[in-house]
Amino acid sequence: MESVQLGVITYAAILIPQWRAMKQSKINIALKTTKGSVPALNRLKPKLEMLLTELQSQFKVSLPSVITFQPLVVSKGRRDKLTLGKAGCRAGCWYISINIPLCRIMQQEWSTLAHEVAHIGDALITGKWAHGPMWAKINKHLKSLH
Repeated sequence: MESVQLGVITYAAILIPQWRAMKQSKINIALKTTKGSVPALNRLKPKLEMLLTELQSQFKVSLPSVITFQPLVVSKGRRDKLTLGKAGCRAGCWYISINIPLCRIMQQEWSTLAHEVAHIGDALITGKWAHGPMWAKINKHLKSLH
């Protein structure tokens, strides 16, 4: 009985790292555009890919198969018009939304992307959407790359 368990443990120890390596090989970012947002999203997409790659390698996170990257659309009169970004998962669809004009004016594109990627990492690791200790650790590391 013990030898069978050891065999299973050894087998799992060999296969699990290979499976993780396969899962980490490709990051698929889907762009969801609005009128005039294409150039900005295309400019920011490589930065987002770099941050997600770093999240995978440093924190051993298996990312969802697709993450949608989109502009944050703010309605007139809404109090969230000063929101720089949002990250979330709705009905199994993961997304990062960025308030492109505000981030550009405030020169906060990199830190906002890092902040939102940290939320995704924290949610995948701890299951929480907050500014907790794991989020802070990920955010600090990602911001240090700039």
